[in-house]
Amino acid sequence: MKTLICLILILAIQSAVIKRLSDREYSKLTTEDTILSTLGKFRLYLRPNNCSLRIEKFNYNAAIYEPYEDCVSNNYEGGPCNSLTIKNGKIVTDTGKTYSQLNGTSYTESALILSDEGEVTLQAISINPNNPYSDNEHLTADSVVLKGNPVA
Repeated sequence: MKTLICLILILAIQSAVIKRLSDREYSKLTTEDTILSTLGKFRLYLRPNNCSLRIEKFNYNAAIYEPYEDCVSNNYEGGPCNSLTIKNGKIVTDTGKTYSQLNGTSYTESALILSDEGEVTLQAISINPNNPYSDNEHLTADSVVLKGNPVA
């Protein structure tokens, strides 16, 4: 029993299962991390050899996740990476290359989200600093969908 508890603690320390990558919470996605969709239908992780995001879909009959799609950004030049960091509407690789970015220049919060439909989106919001507590007319939102390629 003690060995099992130690193993679980080691695995928990080495990797994180998160709901989204955000510049407010977890801002860095490493090759050991996993992003889950809200209902757990999909999960996503970083593949370092080509810096793609592998999406897996849960197979309810077999009770396992199976390869579904590899996502990449249209902005990314290519090459390997070991982590992605999100900040201010931009995702950057550990090598300093821009992986994806939004059109705006200043955001209150940015997030990389995996939906329960298996879609990966970079989203960000901006709040008008002159009137931050007003209605939604003072809230600006931008998003970009990272394209997916079915896994053969």
